[in-house]
Amino acid sequence: MSDPDSAEQTQPGLHPTGDTVSPGARQYKFIEPRQVAGELGRFGNYRVIRLLGSGGMGLVFEAEEVALGRPVALKVLKPELAADPESRERFLREARAAAEIPSDHVVTVLSVGEAGGLPFLAMPLLFGETLQARIERPTLVDLRTALIIARDTAAGLVAAHIRGLIHRDIKPANIWIETSGPGGTFKRARIFDFGLARRLHHETSLTSTGFIVGTPNYMSPEQAAGHEVDARADLFSLGCVMYVMLTGELPFRGKSALAVMSALANKAPDPIVAKNPTVPPAVDALVLRLLEKKPEDRVQSAAEVVAELDDAIASLSGSAPVLLLSPAKVRPVGADTLAPGKSDTLLGTPVAYEPHTERIHRRRAIFVCSGLAVIVALSAFIGWRAMQNQPVQAAPVEPIVVGVLHSQSGTMAVSENPVIDATLLAIEEINAAGGVLGRPLKPVVVDGKSDPDEFARQAERLLTEERVAVIFGCWTSASRKAVRPVFERNAGLLFYPVQYEGLEESPRIVYLGPAPNQQLIPAVDFVIDTLKKKRIALVGSDYVFPRPAHAIIRDRVAERKAAGVDVEVVAEAFIPLGSPLVINAIARVRNANADVVINTINGTTNAAFFRELRDPKQGVPNITSLSVSITENEVRGLDPRAMTDDYLVASYFQTVDRPESRAFVQRIRAKYGSDRSASDMMAAAYSGVYLWAKAATAARGVDPSAVANAVRGLEFDGPGARIKIDPENLHAWLPVRVAKVRPSGEVALVPGAGSETPVRPRPFPPTRSRDEWSQFLRKLEMDWGGKWQAPERAGR
Repeated sequence: MSDPDSAEQTQPGLHPTGDTVSPGARQYKFIEPRQVAGELGRFGNYRVIRLLGSGGMGLVFEAEEVALGRPVALKVLKPELAADPESRERFLREARAAAEIPSDHVVTVLSVGEAGGLPFLAMPLLFGETLQARIERPTLVDLRTALIIARDTAAGLVAAHIRGLIHRDIKPANIWIETSGPGGTFKRARIFDFGLARRLHHETSLTSTGFIVGTPNYMSPEQAAGHEVDARADLFSLGCVMYVMLTGELPFRGKSALAVMSALANKAPDPIVAKNPTVPPAVDALVLRLLEKKPEDRVQSAAEVVAELDDAIASLSGSAPVLLLSPAKVRPVGADTLAPGKSDTLLGTPVAYEPHTERIHRRRAIFVCSGLAVIVALSAFIGWRAMQNQPVQAAPVEPIVVGVLHSQSGTMAVSENPVIDATLLAIEEINAAGGVLGRPLKPVVVDGKSDPDEFARQAERLLTEERVAVIFGCWTSASRKAVRPVFERNAGLLFYPVQYEGLEESPRIVYLGPAPNQQLIPAVDFVIDTLKKKRIALVGSDYVFPRPAHAIIRDRVAERKAAGVDVEVVAEAFIPLGSPLVINAIARVRNANADVVINTINGTTNAAFFRELRDPKQGVPNITSLSVSITENEVRGLDPRAMTDDYLVASYFQTVDRPESRAFVQRIRAKYGSDRSASDMMAAAYSGVYLWAKAATAARGVDPSAVANAVRGLEFDGPGARIKIDPENLHAWLPVRVAKVRPSGEVALVPGAGSETPVRPRPFPPTRSRDEWSQFLRKLEMDWGGKWQAPERAGR
């Protein structure tokens, strides 16, 4: 990227000797002298790094907010326009409009202010380029990516139209193609430059009487005629953008502004399929409906466009969008420097282009027709007087897309499918009650296939392609560990519904299941104090939950032994996740003469384990077991006779005497069958959806970061208790309950066991320091080749 000041800079990091005024301060008088090397200077509370570009109204700089150390794109009104009230008002209009639209498909405004008499606004420093820059290259945007760009733009328009805002300047130069970084992949499309935005009602136009400002090739006919417009004008403009992406040509062309106006009034564009046969007929039809002359003949809302494009995208290959930008083109948002003889749009500045001739990458035009006579002539020419008072059409709201990520196949499917059911039940109930912020939830359910790597791949797809606001999912700690960096890298949010080993906190995960002090440690105490067992065997699956869980159990046993209790761990065995090879583990239990098994096995291995454990010839048929990862659903799927009089520890069982529990069980059975059980993880998942909805409502939007902050301290009357999300560690306050398995497969609560009062979560047991626990986990990960699950080998 060229830099206007680069010729005056010395080597990076060096300050010119005796130079007390930076080159930027000399060129831009409003920038104060720099205080450190590597910056142009200071402007208000910002370090100004370099000029990214200039447009008709503003200068955009790469900058850093000093107080937060946050990189931003800083847009400053040009000094020569500062005394013009209309220019100042339009500049601030952009900030006000963008700031009130909470959408991932609108470039948001982080802050607005004034320094040195110049208004400014700060926006995220995003990588990518404008759609205008992309379509000026010789090759067309690939079909799938073009449809996603159009869909994202329509989604941004839904968010704006809901708030009564019409953009009035939708065109490729005002659509930002965001990438994951320099040379990175396409993430999403975002609308920017709301400087021409208007309210649907009762707002005076900033455009002076007798002026039409904009690019005529993307204007609706009614806007070009100077008539009042509604949200359908933006949809016409979107149709023009889609036509250009899919054909490389403008739908309405002319060598002059008047010629373009004539085409708008009198000509129908050629079908897209005649120019690009790869475009599906449904997409061709959609674009032509968007380009209808009369607003009432068009698609009536942006939400309809989103729905139709979702269907079109779903019908294509499931491959990810291709890389849009060549490495040389990848720049932070607003970084397109201006070539001689043209002005580019840059985060809120209007565009001046040369007239169009043949292909779109050669065609540029600006249309500024002044004088009342021109307006009258154009109005007569196009004949749009009858449309001045068209009624505003209410747009259906855009759904909030949420992800549901669980195993529908593989060893964990038996455990996770019921959790999917509970999650979808909560979503259905919320939608029936009006949705969240007046918008329905649209679940996208994907299969993690009991494979941590697949969970990570699907989480990445949900966040980057489906653009989900939240994901409800995961069961095993291996899957959670695999997706955690995906959420943190993509600023996503996961609601995790399962008990786990603790030793973790993430600002991107809400932990809804029991932490160690809410299950594992109470389980040990129940074995010792209530069951009076002295010789404990530990058997678990060989992945990241059972290994630390056993370490936590051992630490607790050591604490009790140090306090004078006669107890010890006499055997330990790990079985590959999903493996039926349990004989060696059972032999260890039998040979150690254990009198109780604390079971941390997950998935289908439990069936083989209990079958062989109760075998009268080679098992230990009379030994008691206590399981921490088996729920009522799994008991029904196993052989209840093999588990009769064994124990389970959880936060919730469906026999809890609580109105919310009875109602939950009734709804589960009404929807999924009278024989269905409701488990701890189902209750947690169900409560998690409601907690997310409450947090989104409190945050007044679905931005994952805002929701993660809003959920801290929130409470919800769930089936098992009034749970609360701890504001410090994002774990749930939960009760501790113990239940005994009956021959029928039902479970009965053990009176007096555990704690009915929710217990504050402590994810890091105090028996070791956080650093020691971290070292424990790092060693596991290293031993397993960077994975969170042991390589498959025989049970032991």
